[in-house]
Amino acid sequence: MPHEEFLMRYRSAYGEIEREEKRITDFWNTNSILYIINNSPREKINQVSYYVDIGDDDYLYKGNSLFHIKLRDLDVSHEYRVRDGKHDGIYFNAAFNDALIFISNNFRSE
Repeated sequence: MPHEEFLMRYRSAYGEIEREEKRITDFWNTNSILYIINNSPREKINQVSYYVDIGDDDYLYKGNSLFHIKLRDLDVSHEYRVRDGKHDGIYFNAAFNDALIFISNNFRSE
C-alpha cells in the first residue's frame, strides 16, 4: 500500500510513521486475526465462534476473504457473509440484526 494511503487509513491507530519504518510490528501481529490464525494451535482456534460479514465494495474485502479461506482450509466452523455494500453506516444497519442473532446464538452463558 502506498505510504500516503497507509497514513490516511491508519494514522489514527499508528500515529505518524515514517516511510522507512516497519509497518508490521509485534503489536500488529498480536492483534492481527490472520497472524493469530496462522500461528495458533488448532484447539485455541476452535474455541471461538467466527462471524464475518463484509460488503462486496468494502475496502477490507481482501483481509476478510483471506480469513474466510484460511478458516475453510483449516475446516474451522464459521459464518461468512458477503452482501451488497461498502464500509459505511448503511451497510452496518442492514447487517446488524443478523450479527446480533449470531452473537445471541453463540455467546450464551450457561
